Amino acid sequence: MVTPQLPFTYKKAGTSAAKPASERWTVTELNTFLRRCLEQQFRRVWVEGEIRGLQVQPRSGHAYFSLADDRSAIAVFMSATYLRRLSFPLQEGMHVLLHGEASVYEPRGRLQLRARTLEPVGEGALLLALRARVAQLEAEGLTSPDRKRSLPRWPRPVGVVTSKSGAALRDVIRTAVRRDPGTHILLSPTLVQGAGAVKGIVRSLQRLDRAGCEVILLVRGGGSLDDLQAFNEELVARAVAACRTPVVTGIGHETDTTLVDLVSDARASTPTAAAELVVPERAKVERQLGDYLRQLRRALRARLLVAQRDLHQRQLRVRAPLSYVARFSQSLDDAEARLHRCVQRRLWRHHQGLQGLENRLARVRPQARLLERRSELKRLRGRLDDRMDRCLRRQQTALRGLETALSTRWMRRWVASRQNWSRLVRTLDALSPLAVLSRGYAVVSGDNRVVRGVDDVAPGQELIVRVSDGQFRVTVGPMGGTDRMSEAGD
Repeated sequence: MVTPQLPFTYKKAGTSAAKPASERWTVTELNTFLRRCLEQQFRRVWVEGEIRGLQVQPRSGHAYFSLADDRSAIAVFMSATYLRRLSFPLQEGMHVLLHGEASVYEPRGRLQLRARTLEPVGEGALLLALRARVAQLEAEGLTSPDRKRSLPRWPRPVGVVTSKSGAALRDVIRTAVRRDPGTHILLSPTLVQGAGAVKGIVRSLQRLDRAGCEVILLVRGGGSLDDLQAFNEELVARAVAACRTPVVTGIGHETDTTLVDLVSDARASTPTAAAELVVPERAKVERQLGDYLRQLRRALRARLLVAQRDLHQRQLRVRAPLSYVARFSQSLDDAEARLHRCVQRRLWRHHQGLQGLENRLARVRPQARLLERRSELKRLRGRLDDRMDRCLRRQQTALRGLETALSTRWMRRWVASRQNWSRLVRTLDALSPLAVLSRGYAVVSGDNRVVRGVDDVAPGQELIVRVSDGQFRVTVGPMGGTDRMSEAGD
């Protein structure tokens, strides 16, 4: 065998007497060589097969699946770029014609096909019809997880719908006997493919549903999409959904998914897995019960030991309960006394503060100040009246003296000159304060002094106005323009 010439240098892995260093391969070199050989020889290949194990990565969008026939399968990788170019969505079980190239995934040394295009072949129409049925059942809510029922823990009996001569029945019986020898199985045989399979499956489901089974297994072995067509029929799916008894399906291989799998209460990948899902393993349950019992005993002993230790510690701490009570009672009395003293001090401080505020309020209270001002005004008014009376009496005395003097000294002149006397009388009348007051004038006083101008008064000030026939009080209004005072009677 001639060693192929590669475009890279071999790594030296050490010396060996058996093989020269130039003939040694590393794993990476061998995978790279195989990949290049395959890509050169199978650059463009057309492969027909069935899609199985379809997975589409949510982040990258690349698709990974296997292309299989009845006897073998090969891994397929399809990038997101080519996947978006397809005019139809990929479905599990779809029979397609793949165009791509053969290669080797070097990190794992796995043979695979890198797909460029896919074309549906043969069973595409079946898949389209299946999708239509699935959409209809989803719209009716038959595939909703909310309607699926839980399986019984220990079902008695277990109903089985399958072919009497098929391997699925033997797998179910063997698995059930192995897991629980006392399992009671009630079989309703029927055809699972071909003509009459749909009606037979529906009758068997109805028969077992009326027979009082606690769970029903609907199983069959693997096959092509045509072989599983009976389980993709709408009548069978509706019969499964109408059963009052929980239905578990185990149809085909692990990658097969049928319409009844969507409406059943639970789905298993194979008939054996369906039997394992329904029939509990007695030995395992007994071992679990034994483990639970031992764990419970250990937990109880541990809890009891901890409780005993805690009780012992509490007994050591609580030797004389009455002494603890007395000590805490004394502490409580002491705290109560301190609290009472603190409250009394706080109340006394607040009382003093309140008394001071009341005193300040009494000093600045408008009613008190108004009474004080009124009393002072009354006193000042009395003094003003006294002064006015004395002043008038003095003026009257002076006037009478003047009249007497005039009558004695100047009488002869007045008689001699009447016109001069009349002038003097008029002059005297003009100089008399009472004559001035009788002509409409008044004497305004405030704060014990006579007001001589507007600068001597302020707004709100009370004044005494004396006229010819008496006196009255007025309050000075706001200043404005020429009218700077407003009158207010007593």
